Amino acid sequence: MRVRVRGLAVLVGALLLVLPAVARAATIAVTTELDPGSDTQCSLRQAITSANTDSVAAGSNCTAGSGTDTINVPAGTYTIQEVGRDEDDNATGDFDIDSDVTISGAGPTSTIIDGGALDRVFDLFAVKVTIEHLTIENGQVDDGGNGADGGAGSPDTYGTSGGSGENGGGIRMAGTQTVLDDVVIQHNSAGVGGNGGSG
Repeated sequence: MRVRVRGLAVLVGALLLVLPAVARAATIAVTTELDPGSDTQCSLRQAITSANTDSVAAGSNCTAGSGTDTINVPAGTYTIQEVGRDEDDNATGDFDIDSDVTISGAGPTSTIIDGGALDRVFDLFAVKVTIEHLTIENGQVDDGGNGADGGAGSPDTYGTSGGSGENGGGIRMAGTQTVLDDVVIQHNSAGVGGNGGSG
């Protein structure tokens, strides 16, 4: 009888080794309006980095899962403060997202994501992203020219109106499947494509 139990335990152990890990999503709560935050806080930038890497962002207490995480952003104004454009690892400038994620605010009049006129607000890369219940404003990409779509820009353009438009002052979607729900996009500018009305 003991031999059978041991054999069964070995068999179960072997099966566990070959079964694929189940992706487990996490809900990440943003706890500070600072950018980037600190090791005792979870800023929006740190939360996005955690979701991008499926780990705890260095110098933060944001914990991500291995599935499609949800980042909850409470009421407040979250302004980009880390200066540095043309960087795609979410260290400076715009918020770079390269993992499936939902970013959920407390409502477009309550949760404001502000580019601070330092860079576009969101840069999305080949992922499925849902952004909901917030306002995206004051993103700026100055490469000259005049366009009709500064809020959400090419290569995949979300229809917006007004403003001056280089691809997506508010959001640039590079082949991304993007859902915007209860989102206001306003007061963004870019050189080729991008301000915005609302979406």
